[in-house]
Amino acid sequence: MTGQNSSADRRFRLKEGDVIFERFDAEVVAIQLATGAYHSISGAGIDAFLMLSSGPTTAELVDALAAKYDASADRIAEDLESFLEKLRKEALVVTCPGENGNGHARAASHSGSRLAYAPPVFQAYHDLQNLLFIDPVHEVGPAGWPKAKAEVAPDQEGRYQPASPSGMIFERFDDETVAINLANGAYYSFSGAAEDVFLLLAEEPTHNEIVQALRGKYAASEQEISGAVAQFLPALMHAGLAGLAAASVELSGARQLALGKPGRDLPFAGLELASNSDPVAGPLSLPASPDRSSIAFAEALPCT
Repeated sequence: MTGQNSSADRRFRLKEGDVIFERFDAEVVAIQLATGAYHSISGAGIDAFLMLSSGPTTAELVDALAAKYDASADRIAEDLESFLEKLRKEALVVTCPGENGNGHARAASHSGSRLAYAPPVFQAYHDLQNLLFIDPVHEVGPAGWPKAKAEVAPDQEGRYQPASPSGMIFERFDDETVAINLANGAYYSFSGAAEDVFLLLAEEPTHNEIVQALRGKYAASEQEISGAVAQFLPALMHAGLAGLAAASVELSGARQLALGKPGRDLPFAGLELASNSDPVAGPLSLPASPDRSSIAFAEALPCT
């Protein structure tokens, strides 16, 4: 191709472990977990962004897009240079030398005549500080920012459950679990006993069932663990990550719940809910989607 720019030989890939995204009909929404910023990508940028999983060079992206869209390679290359630089500045991608690489851009899905070309459009949302009159992390309810959240009292008898997939997504890693409140963009990481409690929500446990499960792993009194759980569960509800399960037939007696990460006589450091980053904009407007399995977590591209 002609008119190649200086980045044509660099390879681009989504930043390891820090980026999640979901594709919709007219855009891709991407969240940078380390900064809390989220981004909207549209036009030909959708195809370019989705092809980044294979670690392509700019030249390879240009060739793939030129085969799908009715635009010159020079025009596409010029637009991609600006688009990829914005992704890099927002810490959504990493770059690696292109030589001796095996990456390539998968062909953009298309058959038939080339389509009308729409340049990549990239919008970042992280400049609404003057509008944050309340603390979105700790004071936002299911209605989203900027609606204040009512106080939540602990419930010793009720059963707890995770928030619905339309309001919260989470992913387990080796050392932690990361959860994101989709109503306000706040995200949280859980490890240790806090991760144990969060993962137990899938069993719809009672307060006492959680306490007994933790007592089998941590070296602490029942009173100490119970007090910590009594504060932690309302905090999870306050953050939009959990709720009370609907009333159902009572199970006979308390269940013995197994923890996802077993252990014995480990130090108990308490339970604390802390956000890694304040949300940086208004609520994340995601269309209703019953299946959130399309959430994609970025993989690593080895760079030396």
